[in-house]
Amino acid sequence: MNRLIGGVALALLCSTGASASAWVVGSDEGRADFYVKFNGEVPKRCEMRANKNLETLTFDLEKKSDTKTFAFKAWCNSYGSKGKLVIDGFQFKNGNGDVIPMTYKFNGDEVTNTADTVFTRIDQVIDISNDINKSMSDRHELTIKSSPQKGARHGAYNGAMYVSLFHM
Repeated sequence: MNRLIGGVALALLCSTGASASAWVVGSDEGRADFYVKFNGEVPKRCEMRANKNLETLTFDLEKKSDTKTFAFKAWCNSYGSKGKLVIDGFQFKNGNGDVIPMTYKFNGDEVTNTADTVFTRIDQVIDISNDINKSMSDRHELTIKSSPQKGARHGAYNGAMYVSLFHM
């Protein structure tokens, strides 16, 4: 009867994904043991999520200004509920080196990138989620506004920005 119960316990343990060594019987102690190893992984980074259609923002340069909103959610594997967000906006320029000013606004901070600045930076502490199940924070919104100047040369203009999140 004891062998039957031990065999059922071993079968149940093996069927749940754990691995067990053979029975270890210490005759002088009168016992039997399982040695079971465990493994898993805790993520060591932060994550942000935004809509896929936000990978490239297209500005209408035939208007005096055009504003786009970049919305995202954030999560970090950390003890606190705060993270450091760094936004680096680079020049919006054409092949001739002409630059269209871009204004970045996030949580009350506003910076403008012009021909005199290679990049602009917003550096803030934001609320993040640190839930173990990776549920994301509330939505954060960054607005970017193009402001073409009179006499801007025709052609394609290109620019970029980095939005980086670090745990605290």
